[in-house]
Amino acid sequence: MPTLYYRNSGTDWHTASNWSLSSGGVGDGSVPTSSDDVIFDSNSGNCIVATTTGVCKTFNSTGYTSTLTLNNTLTVSGNVTFGVGMLSDRKSTRLNSSHSRASRMPSSA
Repeated sequence: MPTLYYRNSGTDWHTASNWSLSSGGVGDGSVPTSSDDVIFDSNSGNCIVATTTGVCKTFNSTGYTSTLTLNNTLTVSGNVTFGVGMLSDRKSTRLNSSHSRASRMPSSA
């Protein structure tokens, strides 16, 4: 149940050496499970969820400026926090939730 940080080396979600136990750290993590918190930050590189579904407990991309490509499903069982500009193509982004509580996004002026 660690917090895992995506590194700036390689691009595959499912490669253990692409994950670290600290931001900008060495590849000492593991591929996230449904019990793990995942963070993409300013030290994270491009990432692809390719042929197998990615999973995690929580997903936070605050400060992330690279590209996350979802060629397959990313299942998050807890909170999701997107950084500014993460959802640039709203037509192809779909979020499903089994939770009954939702927050409203502020309306644009």
